[in-house]
Amino acid sequence: MKRMFITIAAVCAVTGTFAQKNSILLYGRAGISATKSEDSSGNKSTQTQATLAPAIGYWFTDNVAAGLLFSLGYQKLKTNYVPKSVTVADYKGYEFGAFVRYRRAINDLFFVHADLYGVYGTGTSTVNDTLKIKGDRVFTVAVLPALGINITRTSAVTLALGSVYYTMEHNPVNKAKTSGFRMDFGQLLSIGFQKNFPLKRHRTAIQEP
Repeated sequence: MKRMFITIAAVCAVTGTFAQKNSILLYGRAGISATKSEDSSGNKSTQTQATLAPAIGYWFTDNVAAGLLFSLGYQKLKTNYVPKSVTVADYKGYEFGAFVRYRRAINDLFFVHADLYGVYGTGTSTVNDTLKIKGDRVFTVAVLPALGINITRTSAVTLALGSVYYTMEHNPVNKAKTSGFRMDFGQLLSIGFQKNFPLKRHRTAIQEP
């Protein structure tokens, strides 16, 4: 898993007057894509990708939340070489980690937020259903800003255009290690959905008969 799946974009959104404190945050992203390409030699490739990335957290205040996240990823690359050779490579990966989120309302419709999170991920590649190769083990710390649009008092969609992150990668096959800071603003578009579930408040006073 050479590149961090920075795609956790969604915010615990509500209108500006709705109190988020003491609420459960659920958010995530699911997606599927397919691309085709052909090189100068006539070799044709088809790539299919699918992701599912849910997360759950808790709002400690109206602006600060923390929680856990998890994602599953699948990628299939089929290449038809000239004249009649075919190679099929499948990749299955997963990630898990924790996040802290800070949110500020712009008005009753729009808000912004920033996520700080750490994620560990790895996976396995299979070539032609026989050869299995262990994927890189990757640890990533990232900052992900996003713009949100409130749909209802407890749900919203968000748009993230990139992030700044630090990764440490270890290849278990050749023992190679790499690390460094990266950013992908303008290269990554992530659309997410979120939902807030307010918890019942405990009574602080008992009425006298």
